[in-house]
Amino acid sequence: MAAKYDFTIEQGANHSFQVQYKNADGSVFDFTGYSAKLQARKTVSATDVLIELVSPTDIVFNLPLGKMSISFLPEKTTPLANTKQTLVYDLEVTNGVTNVLRIIEGTITINPEVTR
Repeated sequence: MAAKYDFTIEQGANHSFQVQYKNADGSVFDFTGYSAKLQARKTVSATDVLIELVSPTDIVFNLPLGKMSISFLPEKTTPLANTKQTLVYDLEVTNGVTNVLRIIEGTITINPEVTR
């Protein structure tokens, strides 16, 4: 089951965080051979992807620690409507078609920027 994580981003600013994933026995998960993708939309059923982050550019694995560093660069949020909004997102990792894991899910609140 995906962990729930809600957070806020300042539009047009850098934002990053780390996620560590462990096996059921508490050992570090081995992400070797995995890729990751995070998508954010206005609603779960919306077709338009408003933010997309992918490995290895926006999501970087730290294999020995079972961690991922997720980075939102300014160009990911600057194009969004300049209003306070809340998006839904999830982060999935996959090693092909056979093994897809949803790691985290939740909401992203975007605080609009004044300086452009």
